[in-house]
Amino acid sequence: MSGITVGLLMPHNPEVQAIIAAATPQTWTLVSSDGAAGSGRFHESAPLFDYLIVYGEKLDKALFERATRLRMIQKFGVGSDDIDTAACAARGIALAVCTVGSDSAVAEHAIALILAALKRIPDLDHGVRHERAWPRWKYRGRIRQLAGSTVGVVGYGGIGRATAWRLRTLGAHVLVHTRREVDLAADAFDSSACEFGSLRHTPHVERLFDEASIVSLHCPLTPQTRGMVTEDLLNRLGPEGILINTARGAVVDEDALTRALAEGRLGFAALDVLAAEPPPASLPLLSLPNVIVTPHVGGGGLDVIRAKAAFVVANIEDHRAGRPVRTRIL
Repeated sequence: MSGITVGLLMPHNPEVQAIIAAATPQTWTLVSSDGAAGSGRFHESAPLFDYLIVYGEKLDKALFERATRLRMIQKFGVGSDDIDTAACAARGIALAVCTVGSDSAVAEHAIALILAALKRIPDLDHGVRHERAWPRWKYRGRIRQLAGSTVGVVGYGGIGRATAWRLRTLGAHVLVHTRREVDLAADAFDSSACEFGSLRHTPHVERLFDEASIVSLHCPLTPQTRGMVTEDLLNRLGPEGILINTARGAVVDEDALTRALAEGRLGFAALDVLAAEPPPASLPLLSLPNVIVTPHVGGGGLDVIRAKAAFVVANIEDHRAGRPVRTRIL
């Protein structure tokens, strides 16, 4: 099989680039953007790209139009909201995502954010290490238990399902919201050995925000979900409520979230995603004491990246050979 040229559109990270490069066959010429998609060698090489791997960077229109030989775009993650799918379809370019590792990694990160918020971990750590205090009792009245809580899970794809499963093993009661009906019987537990939390479904997102004390977002960013978490929904969650977002920042009305937190109408938010990434230093949300923000790292570390690299390379090789492409969405 003849050689191909593959563009790797991602931020500059030698460790990750080395993992991806080690997984590629010798017949590949891999051209990395080093976080500079719109200029230099990467932009000049775009007309040579047979395939494009997109990881953590936006594929701009100019680069896409220059890549005249492009056969397929392979995402390193699960989101496709940053790809012009209509333009891909018009040119007959295949598009696939990579679900390997994402379900468990993002679910674990969501659980970590929930527990950090419930147990006030940042406040306690700051009190001991930075204030040189011992605030053993200062936050006792604000620390809560996950077991017995009702947690709303918005979206029930792979990540939402993995999050719900983990929540229930910790004794939380999970209320799932999807627009379509889902079969929850397949996710039933044998509770003879342990006390598991319950699992229910509602087609009404308002009911979920009314009933839950914690809401974790796991839906894709689409025209229907953009800005879906409005001021009204945040008010329904209430002053003791916690919002978790490991999905996409634009699913939440960020201005409404900032106001609700600042005014005490929402108790806490723990976010791995923001509307603009990286955010401007002046973003008011970042100055609030009742917020945790991590820099969109829920997708996992190097162990997950190695598994993803193997999947991505195999998927592109399958497309080259005319075999079915896994997790193809276009």
